[in-house]
Amino acid sequence: MRLWGLTWGLPDDTHLFSYHPDEYFSLATVLSVALEGDPNPHFFNYGTLYMSLVAVVARFAHHLPIHGPEDLTKAMPQLILDARLLTVALGVLTVVLVFGVGRSLFGRTAGLAAAASLAVMPLHAVHGHYATVDVPATFSMVLCLLFTAPILAYATVSRRRGRSRSRAFAPGRLYFLAGAAAGLAAATKYNGGLAIIFPLAAHVLSNGRGGRGTRAWLRLIDRRVALTVGALVLGFIIGCPYALLSPAEWWGSAESFQGVSYELHHMRVGEHPAVEATPPGPVFHLVGSLAYGLGWPMLVLALAAVVYAVVKRRRRDWLLLSFLAAWFIMISLANVRYMRYAIPMLPILALLIGRMLNGFMQRAREPQSRLRRVGLQALRIAAVAALCHALVYTWAYDDAMASVTGTGGARADCLLRAGAGVGDAVGLIWPPWFCHPPVAYVNGGAMLRAMPIWRQFRRSPYEVRALGYDPPQQLPEFYVVTSFELRDHERVGTEAWRNVSQMLATHYTHVVQYDPAGQLGKLPGADMHNAPMDWLYPFPQINVYRLRSGDGPASTAAAGGGDGPMVEESGADGQWPSGER
Repeated sequence: MRLWGLTWGLPDDTHLFSYHPDEYFSLATVLSVALEGDPNPHFFNYGTLYMSLVAVVARFAHHLPIHGPEDLTKAMPQLILDARLLTVALGVLTVVLVFGVGRSLFGRTAGLAAAASLAVMPLHAVHGHYATVDVPATFSMVLCLLFTAPILAYATVSRRRGRSRSRAFAPGRLYFLAGAAAGLAAATKYNGGLAIIFPLAAHVLSNGRGGRGTRAWLRLIDRRVALTVGALVLGFIIGCPYALLSPAEWWGSAESFQGVSYELHHMRVGEHPAVEATPPGPVFHLVGSLAYGLGWPMLVLALAAVVYAVVKRRRRDWLLLSFLAAWFIMISLANVRYMRYAIPMLPILALLIGRMLNGFMQRAREPQSRLRRVGLQALRIAAVAALCHALVYTWAYDDAMASVTGTGGARADCLLRAGAGVGDAVGLIWPPWFCHPPVAYVNGGAMLRAMPIWRQFRRSPYEVRALGYDPPQQLPEFYVVTSFELRDHERVGTEAWRNVSQMLATHYTHVVQYDPAGQLGKLPGADMHNAPMDWLYPFPQINVYRLRSGDGPASTAAAGGGDGPMVEESGADGQWPSGER
């Protein structure tokens, strides 16, 4: 389920970067080493551990070294596929780790049920395809939990054997390994360091009895806590060494769109108008991230498992619930809202599901009334049905993704079907990016297209104009708009949306619609057109409009305004419409 559709959106001879907007940055270390011989990625919006691992995988696959930019463009598909395969491996290993944690905390049956739950969760499986940091960071966080689980078990066994309190303490190596794993999570994605909650919570839960005063709490702050925090710092520095070697560059600034400082600013301010177009954080992540990422049946199952754990109130339950609550609060407070931010919660929900199902099975073995026995059997059947629904959901999404792989299929044909030819003027709202048909070879949006290294490769069979949201003075023959550019503006009712809508209604005729999200209507769930944006990366809705006869290329839009088109590409050196792509 993590390999099917893995080649979706890879670069080819029509577009230099993949159709996922964030995958390029996972190659930061590879590109820096290949082009400058410098292991410093010079990109620190995320931790650098995953980037460095991608470079290792590329070297192992003999896709490095690269000699010059020309060879790099040919290697881009291979490098992104290397990074995706690394994500697949870490995603699958996370399922294995969840089994280990579940077995340690709740028993073998609970571990198997938890692993099966995570394996079929759509959000984890789908984002397990991409060369991005969310699934790799989650792997390290679950690794931290794997080292943490024995801390509770060790203390429990020691007390049962009547050992003294000092001998009930878990070995320091468990604290060290758990802290180091949390540091590696932070070195992959900074907020992954919140996994430090696992060993600290286990420490309190194992040794926190014996008083509620300040002195009792102070006694908990001992050398093992210091060891855990020190291991966190060490793991982070090992995974992200340039936080020490180049601290100013690592910290960055909001103005440069670079570094930790920018990410903190970004999370606080949000993205407009998306922050106005989406519900408040807790609602978004519940009815958006988790409802679409699990499907409603599994979401109900997961919420039931959370309630079950709260009712049981075992130390093992509080260990999981403490992290789950902290992570949900953290992502809900951020003003940047993507469903992938919920991925680290999925292993915890899977473990709670496994714990609940195991509890049902144990209760079924006990003497009980016929009515209770029938009720437990019904709950087990409902749980299995929810897992099957998630499996079908993931399978259907993978099938839809696989159907739009390769060169882009109908996406690449949008302008051809609209009648566009070499040299025709094509207007876009944004510079060519992940959501557009391949109208230009350098399709990395404004940021990557501005980089000197990629300017030399800018070409297109069309005269591409990035026009923004203000109506241009000179109207292009064709106009392309996508759901990613307009959906949030339409929901808020911004002036930008009104300007574009009025211009299109007045001067253009709609000729082609590419709507692969319609294929997702077969999925068992809500309307996919309203899903969070990062759930729809493979499925942008693209509409192509053609200038009406009589509204010549020199016509002025009725709404006025604008500073005229910015010509991005020339059609002189491109031949895609008339030859093979």
